[in-house]
Amino acid sequence: MKNVVKSIKFGILSVFLTALPLTVSAEEIAVVVKIDGIPWYNLHGQGVEQASADLGVNAFQVGPVDADPAQQVKIIEDLIARGVDAIAGHRQVVAASLSFSRTD
Repeated sequence: MKNVVKSIKFGILSVFLTALPLTVSAEEIAVVVKIDGIPWYNLHGQGVEQASADLGVNAFQVGPVDADPAQQVKIIEDLIARGVDAIAGHRQVVAASLSFSRTD
């Protein structure tokens, strides 16, 4: 279990380091997941919390209760309106959200 959390933490850290230009200081990072409240993403959330503590930023995980693109779009729009510094997520979540928002 500890190794899994370390792997997730490393993966999240890798995303942060590759997704953000090194000159940008992100203080609030949202990690959007496909569906929240299931064992895999609960463990993923623990990695986000640990990375948050290690990096000294406010990083948090958010996701819909159902794998619904409309809910994902709403979450991403809310995060943008909130003004978070960075939004990270799996490419399928982001692509589905963008595709769904373009058809409205």
